[in-house]
Order: sequence, then structure tokens, then C-alpha cells
Amino acid sequence: MVQEWRRKHARISCYIPVLIRAPSKTPQESWGVIRDVSLGGLRLETRYPLLSGDSVYATFSFSQNFSFVNTKSKIRRVAKSGVYNICGMEFESLVDVEHLHNALEEYIETQTKETL
Repeated sequence: MVQEWRRKHARISCYIPVLIRAPSKTPQESWGVIRDVSLGGLRLETRYPLLSGDSVYATFSFSQNFSFVNTKSKIRRVAKSGVYNICGMEFESLVDVEHLHNALEEYIETQTKETL
């Protein structure tokens, strides 16, 4: 029997800068790019040496209306792509899921208008 694996939340492709803070690492901060995001987490591309299981804090903005500061996340998986780490991050403590939902809706609407 084949089990079908499904995500809880749809992903939105994007290219958004993100500041990653990992208190247990040296250096403690680094930059990356969010490649996709959902209500449950994000996919990060970075040169920062992250490992599966690391706890990190992500700071990023979709627009002036929607910013997320020190969003606690857990690294769930890491894959190498050249010099970059592609990390799957799960949000551990998102203050307001509705705020993220509204941010994603605005981001999609903005991107759709820009491509027309």
C-alpha cells in the first residue's frame, strides 16, 4: 500500500531576504533568502551552517504592513546545493497566524499585479 504524503499548508513561492539568528552558533546571525513560505514554515536558502534540529529566529518582511521579528523556528531538514544550504523550517511560535495569512494574501495580490 502506498501512502500519499500531503502538506498541511500550501506553499507560496517567493524571494524575500531573511535575517537568521541562532544563539547557539558562531556567528550568531546571518542572512538568507526565503524561497517559499506557508502558514507552517518556510524554505530558506543560506550559506549559514545550519543543521536539522537547530532552533533559530527568523526576521523578515513581506511589505511595510507585514513584518515578522524573531519568529522562533526549528530546522527540520537541510540539503546542500553548491555552497548553499536549503533548509526546511517549521514555525514554532508564530504570534498571529491570521497576520501571516493576511501577509501572504497581500503578497500574492501584489505579485499578481506586477506580472500583469
